[in-house]
Amino acid sequence: MKPDVEYRRGARAAAVVAATYNASSTHLHRLDDCILAKLNLLKGKVRRNRQAIAKPEDMFVMGMALALAEIQRSTAGLTAVAKVARNAGLTIAKMRAAGVDADDLKVLRRAGVK
Repeated sequence: MKPDVEYRRGARAAAVVAATYNASSTHLHRLDDCILAKLNLLKGKVRRNRQAIAKPEDMFVMGMALALAEIQRSTAGLTAVAKVARNAGLTIAKMRAAGVDADDLKVLRRAGVK
């Protein structure tokens, strides 16, 4: 295979992987398009990332909610989860607004998070 073909194939593979992070990014443009543009392989303009997280502060809420739900799942009955959420100022309403998964919200409700 020609080196140029391998280069393009590798760059496109990297762009496909990067595209999976569009929804968990605050970046204004699609990550896959940015990679291809940097490597001069993009035909056309870089597209806007419509899946981007609108409010960066939601990243903290989403990350904490996921971590607390996983702790609760692995240590059923642990009362510290509700206390940590309360100390961090996290409520079910804030988590729902940030886009936390419904299954995680259910686990956190059972753990005593209000």
